[in-house]
Amino acid sequence: MRGEAPVTALEMAQELLEDAEVCLRNSRFRSAASRAYYAAYHAAIALFEHFGYNYSQLRGRGGRPARRWEHGLITVDFAVEFTQKRNLVPWSVGIDLRQLYDGRLTADYRREIMIAEAAARERVIQAESILRRIEELVQS
Repeated sequence: MRGEAPVTALEMAQELLEDAEVCLRNSRFRSAASRAYYAAYHAAIALFEHFGYNYSQLRGRGGRPARRWEHGLITVDFAVEFTQKRNLVPWSVGIDLRQLYDGRLTADYRREIMIAEAAARERVIQAESILRRIEELVQS
């Protein structure tokens, strides 16, 4: 909206998680799964930024410097940087982030696949867990 200050990546993540929860309560399971991924995606960006990264420092498609926070950067480089190199989060968090991304692709593009309530609920729980863990790291 005009006149509002920009939001941080963590604020964006929280808003998107709230949106996912609203969608879940209203049986909008595709949208819940999609919003859950984006909540985790923006939380991951917050962690990169917390450690001084800018997307242009990372390699994007074709090995060139990234021009934005690409999904591949988030789903691959997050696990490498924060599980392998820095040992800040368990490997399972990187796996959950990748599962959320795959779930988002299914929800957004695979009309022939039904998104069950249980699957959408699990995605929201995964996103909330990722967001809370990253909030602890960023705010400590």
